Amino acid sequence: MTALDARLRDSLRVEIDMLLKSIGITAVYVTHDQAEAMALGDKIVVMDQGRIAQIGTPRKIYFEPINRFVAEFIGTVNCLAGRLEDDRLVFPGGRILIRDMSDSSDFDSMKINSGKRPVAIIKF
Repeated sequence: MTALDARLRDSLRVEIDMLLKSIGITAVYVTHDQAEAMALGDKIVVMDQGRIAQIGTPRKIYFEPINRFVAEFIGTVNCLAGRLEDDRLVFPGGRILIRDMSDSSDFDSMKINSGKRPVAIIKF
């Protein structure tokens, strides 16, 4: 579908989704287009160099990516490396207070990777 213009492609995605749901069949749809996968899939398999990186619903993969590859592959994300210190995430250029860290002693000076999507902060 990538050869189609954007309006027709979006319209066709909706039609395919409605058709598959109305027929009630399971279909395997292979695509490199993340937007298509997110729009049409009830379950998505993200592959990395021929291996399964993560299997899940579009929502689960978007909001709870298993690693940086999946986070960057599905949607827009800004990745940050930092560490936890007391009740704060410390990154180059700043600190973010974390609320409800009841027992942060287990996490003192722990190195972390995190990402910020336009809609939420995610951890991977």
